[in-house]
Amino acid sequence: MQFSKEDKFLRAWGKRGKGPGDFNLPHAIFYDTKTNQVFVCDRSNKRVQIFDAQGKFVTQWNNIGTPYGLFVHKGEHVFLSDGAGNAVRKLDFKGMTLARWGSKKKKRASSRMLTASASIRVERSTWPKEPANAFKNSSQ
Repeated sequence: MQFSKEDKFLRAWGKRGKGPGDFNLPHAIFYDTKTNQVFVCDRSNKRVQIFDAQGKFVTQWNNIGTPYGLFVHKGEHVFLSDGAGNAVRKLDFKGMTLARWGSKKKKRASSRMLTASASIRVERSTWPKEPANAFKNSSQ
C-alpha cells in the first residue's frame, strides 16, 4: 500500500500468487530515492521484485537465495539478507551476486542486520569472520 505524506491512502498493488507482481509472503520493502524504485523481498517465492514508484512491475531477481531483508546503498548496490542461506549478499542492479558472506553451517542470519541508517549490523555469533572493509559495523 502507498500513502501520501499526509497519511492518505493512495494505492495498493499485488495479490497472492507466483506471477510477476504477485506475492507469497512479502518480507521487506525498500524505496530507493535515487532510482525511484520499490524493492520487495518476496520470501516464499524466493525472489526480489522491483516496481516503479506507482507500483508498476519493472523486473524480478531470482536465484538470490531466500530474501528476508534488503538495503539499497546509495543507489549503487543492494545488500540482501538471505535467511535460508544464512548469508548476506551484495548484488548489482541486475540482481547478480557480487559478494557473499556467511555459511549454511552457521546459525540463521539475523533479519535485524539491515538497518535504515545505511549501515549493516551482523551478529557476531553468525559469522566465522567479518569481511574487512565490506561495510560499516553499526553494532559497535
